[in-house]
Amino acid sequence: MSSDPNGRDTIVRYTAGVRTNHWIVAISFVLAALSGLALFHPAMFWLSELFGGGPWTRILHPYIALVMVVAFLFLATLLLLVLFESGYALWQMSTKSDAVLFWTRPDGSTRRGGGTFINPNIFAGFLELAFGLVLVLLIAFNMN
Repeated sequence: MSSDPNGRDTIVRYTAGVRTNHWIVAISFVLAALSGLALFHPAMFWLSELFGGGPWTRILHPYIALVMVVAFLFLATLLLLVLFESGYALWQMSTKSDAVLFWTRPDGSTRRGGGTFINPNIFAGFLELAFGLVLVLLIAFNMN
């Protein structure tokens, strides 16, 4: 939790690192799309002037795409975390376990799958956010 200028407590949804990574992916995607369009069709060659001309566009395009892929793979590691969390929650539900790794849950949230989160409601919110990422990944891989 942090405080806003009025002194009220606020919940930070995304850290600065996650937001920075997101913007790196978004900006590099736009730059790769523009340079790719310039290389793809002669009618769009005027876009190469944004990158310093035709030769610079050919040089920069693969590097921009590499930055985008590396940053996106960093985000895609969340998929592995989601799979672990979901599998652990299914194990908790099937065995009716009250344990969360090395701790025992409070009485109000027993016999519910919560993954490594003490409160199962936080786990549900985590899965909602991760579902969007997984959906985007599936759509992106099916388009290729």
